[in-house]
Amino acid sequence: EKMVHSPTYHRLRGILHLSTLLSLLPISITFICAQLWHNFRNGEAAKKNLSDNRSVEEKDDLLNSTISTRQYTVVLTGGKMSKTLHLVRSLRCFGDSNPDVSMKIVVLEQDKFRHSATRFSSCVDSFELITSPRISPDAYMN
Repeated sequence: EKMVHSPTYHRLRGILHLSTLLSLLPISITFICAQLWHNFRNGEAAKKNLSDNRSVEEKDDLLNSTISTRQYTVVLTGGKMSKTLHLVRSLRCFGDSNPDVSMKIVVLEQDKFRHSATRFSSCVDSFELITSPRISPDAYMN
């Protein structure tokens, strides 16, 4: 038997959701302000390290060297699916468009799907074959 809720139930549920979101708004704004302040302070500290007797190119090189690149390793499973290939392409595009991000993309797939399109994509750094957890759970964990 399917349970049918009255319109009042749905209205109260919507009001509860809105009130929850509104009560968490100050916390979200505080977090955003703290992040902006932190980023502003780090940018100002990097600029203060530059002296005025250097050329513009030297200042740019020094400023770029103080900003560290973030390195990520992304591991995706289900390499046989087209959505995995789409996600890989999107991640690679993001990594290539942001110079402060270094990204290594690893795709995992079972042996029986080893000839999927994701394996041959230039966006994938490493394509690894894994055993099925149904066939051999111990080998899957290794």
